[in-house]
Amino acid sequence: MDTLDQRERAFEAHFAFSEHMAFTVATYRNRLLGLWAGERLGLAGAALDAYAQDVVHQSLEPKHALDPVARVCRDLMARGCGVPEAELRQRFQAFGDSAAARLAA
Repeated sequence: MDTLDQRERAFEAHFAFSEHMAFTVATYRNRLLGLWAGERLGLAGAALDAYAQDVVHQSLEPKHALDPVARVCRDLMARGCGVPEAELRQRFQAFGDSAAARLAA
């Protein structure tokens, strides 16, 4: 019975670690997207950092959860810096790959 308990605890610990890493990668990916979009919007310094943080926070709030790509696309279009959504999705995927690689190292 002790072996089964150990296996169960190990499985739960692995699951918790995997979920934590997925959350961390998604947060970092959304921040990278926010920084990239903020630069396109002409933001710099504290304003750029605040915009990136806002993209991350908005994607985390359950009652206001919004696809970060849709939010960035809307913001870029509002400022006349439109980028095709397909290109944004590709960048979003690339930022996700970059975040996963960086956090895995």
